[in-house]
Amino acid sequence: MTKSPADTAYQVPEFKIPKDVEDDLLAYEEGDYFLPVLEDDLLEISNDLSSVASLRTPTEYAEELTASLAGNYPENRHPKNAQSIVYEIIEELTQFPPDIARDAVKTVKRTVKSFPTIADVCTIGDRLVARRCALREAIDAVLEEYERREEREEREKKDKARREEWLAEQEEIKAEEEKQRRDEYKERCKVEIEGLEVAAIQHFGDTIEPGMLWKIVQHLMFFSKWDEDRITKAVHAIFRR
Repeated sequence: MTKSPADTAYQVPEFKIPKDVEDDLLAYEEGDYFLPVLEDDLLEISNDLSSVASLRTPTEYAEELTASLAGNYPENRHPKNAQSIVYEIIEELTQFPPDIARDAVKTVKRTVKSFPTIADVCTIGDRLVARRCALREAIDAVLEEYERREEREEREKKDKARREEWLAEQEEIKAEEEKQRRDEYKERCKVEIEGLEVAAIQHFGDTIEPGMLWKIVQHLMFFSKWDEDRITKAVHAIFRR
């Protein structure tokens, strides 16, 4: 009995990917906003694909596949040069990865009614390889897009951090300038108040204690939200009383 590929002891390295995921990847176009596969899943698919892409079908397994293929057609319908075709098919199958060779043979058995030619096998095998190459390109394109987005996100984070740092520095400068302005104003105000206080003591007598007016102004400056114009008006109002 002819041994089928399923009966062989050779374990075919498998590359498995859900059909819908493969279709989504092949439909991806650069610039698409939605990426078809999560990055971690895509990396796993990429690694699995890389592990089988460089493999070639062992001659023994190619012989088993070809024997199964030839056995699919009645001997009385074999061409005269069937043996020569078989040898050439074996040679061609060894150029494909094992799972591609297996799937090519399965497809030929389902679709080719008469004893297959080398062209039948190679055409289907090449079509499967082309689809896999297209899948490889799509995976690389999506991974590159993930990388571009990560780089852009990192740049945006750095830009945001720089902006926040600049704003913080500006706030510090503004606070320092405000402190310096208030200190200078305090000194000017103190000199003015001291003069007003002397005049007030002379005018009102002992009811105005030394330093009283300055304490009032300090309170207005540091324990309220009064601005300078309001404080100045208050000082003069006190003096006029």
